[in-house]
Amino acid sequence: MDYENYILQLRTSTSFRGYVIFINILTTITIFTSILAIKNLLVKKLFNKPTNHLIISNIVCQNIHNFSYSYIEVNREHKFVGSKEARE
Repeated sequence: MDYENYILQLRTSTSFRGYVIFINILTTITIFTSILAIKNLLVKKLFNKPTNHLIISNIVCQNIHNFSYSYIEVNREHKFVGSKEARE
C-alpha cells in the first residue's frame, strides 16, 4: 500500500470522522463557556484591570486557535472524502 492510499484510508475512517465531530463539539462548548467567563470577568471585579485584559485576550486567542483548527480538520475531512468518492 502506498503512502497516499494509507493517508486516504486514515482520513476517511470512522474514527477520524468521530474525532472531527468531537473537536467541533469541544470548540462549540469552549466558545459558549468562554463567553460566560468573559461576562463574569467584566461584571465581577476578581482581578485588577491589566490582569482582566490579559485573561480576556488569552481566552480570545485560544478560541481563535480552536476555531481555526476545527475549520482545518473539517476541510481536510471533506477533501479526503471527496477524493475517495471520486476514485470509486
